[in-house]
Amino acid sequence: MNQDLLEQLKKLSEEELKHLFSKVQKSKTSVKRFENGVVCPICGKKHIQKFGSSSGIQRYRCKDCGKTFTEYTKTIFFSTKKDYDTWFKYIELMMTGLSLAKIAPKCGISVLTAFRWRHKVLNAIKKQFQNTTVSGVVEADETFLLESHKGKKIEGIKGRKRGGKAKLRGISHYQIGIMVAMDGNKNIISDVYGRGRLTTQQTENVLGNKIEEDSILVTDSHKSYIQFAKNHNLQHKRIARGKHKNGEYHINNVSNYHKGLKDFVRHFNGISTRYLTNYLNWFSWIKSGADNNLLIKDCLLG
Repeated sequence: MNQDLLEQLKKLSEEELKHLFSKVQKSKTSVKRFENGVVCPICGKKHIQKFGSSSGIQRYRCKDCGKTFTEYTKTIFFSTKKDYDTWFKYIELMMTGLSLAKIAPKCGISVLTAFRWRHKVLNAIKKQFQNTTVSGVVEADETFLLESHKGKKIEGIKGRKRGGKAKLRGISHYQIGIMVAMDGNKNIISDVYGRGRLTTQQTENVLGNKIEEDSILVTDSHKSYIQFAKNHNLQHKRIARGKHKNGEYHINNVSNYHKGLKDFVRHFNGISTRYLTNYLNWFSWIKSGADNNLLIKDCLLG
């Protein structure tokens, strides 16, 4: 090492050394979001000017919308004190299914922070499925999970133990309905449609304009699917009650998906209904065989 540089480093305080190390570490691990030119993350335009810096991070101003931003704006790294390496390590551990209690000490963060980071990552995954469509032979069916208020106390409502049963037999408003549609190319649509039995409008809310033309919709004989198929001019193959298939058509794949989903949810000892959509997308991400590097590059960095 250059002797003059070494002498300069010796004069720095502990805090100054930490700050320098942090800047060097960021420069080594930073993923260049704007390597192909700066683009406004708010309006998508390219008429940009530099606009000073904050804590050593370059700020920009968009001449079209007037907003200011940095390379971290609208990413999960915005307003975080941890570097990229910590985030990448966290994502890698999270995707292995490791519990928050085990992830937290490995990343040097608290369990509460680990929980918040999980949902930042899950919100990024959610964006990947916003424009998903299915085509060809499309299997669709619904499944149910009991409503859960895990982590929240509600006055007048007694909490139940993990697992448990609904207060009413059969399908009722105590159960959260989940619609799943999938094709042979691992394209998956999975979303909460509401409570209790499925309606045509709820089917429309989840699947409307997401099944491509000339596709074949394969479902059970529930009347909501019949009307939905008519509304969208889809060829519809119905599996009669008590039967497992209609000729070569079946819904075995989506049924297996439901089973895997419930096993996945059970792994977390129950999931609060308010976070359920995030976990549905996480499971879809896993089952679709998506690349975690794609999540980091395209989702986390906008």
